[in-house]
Amino acid sequence: VPFRVDTERFQPRLKDQQLSDELGLDNRRPTILMVGGLDRAHYFKGVDVLINSLTSLRQANAKLDFQAVIVGDGDLQKSYQALAKRLGLTDRIRFAGAVSSQQLPLMYNLADLFVLPSINRCEAFGIVLLEAMASGLPCLAANLPGVRRVIAPGVNGELIEPADCMDLAEKIKGLISDQSRLRAMAIASRQRAEQRFSLGRSSELNDIYQRLI
Repeated sequence: VPFRVDTERFQPRLKDQQLSDELGLDNRRPTILMVGGLDRAHYFKGVDVLINSLTSLRQANAKLDFQAVIVGDGDLQKSYQALAKRLGLTDRIRFAGAVSSQQLPLMYNLADLFVLPSINRCEAFGIVLLEAMASGLPCLAANLPGVRRVIAPGVNGELIEPADCMDLAEKIKGLISDQSRLRAMAIASRQRAEQRFSLGRSSELNDIYQRLI
């Protein structure tokens, strides 16, 4: 029985310009979003994988424009920021820190693509994927049990090999370089969230309980 998401709270909206300005984003650039804990307990989120993949992406595609926002905080945030600075990505990555529950849906609306680059099976599902899908975002997620149940490859996103920076870089490039494909996946993500993961749907648990009784 999958987790569910509030598809009213998380839904496609116009970008909040004030929030975009506060983060120093350029609306002409495709925006990649990651949401997760930046502490040692959540080491498996793969923040460093995303940062390294963006370095590879920039080096191999000098003319490809992009920016990234990482939402979350924790005791590893400074080390991730230092890594981004060391790799020359301070102009491309914004660390938004922790955000309020009211602000979180607006963060998803700033993005064009969502990434969950988890590195191992400690990532069992990824509620953030449902939030991103409900917000109308194509998703790139690690090919891990549980996580891959959420993604329909080629429809609302793609699966990436865990801890493979080059694979992630190629998948990001493939999507942000093809706006028509990105838009089609955005629509499919919202539809998939509504049809399979919405809180408004009746729960399969009712049927399970009835059978057990």
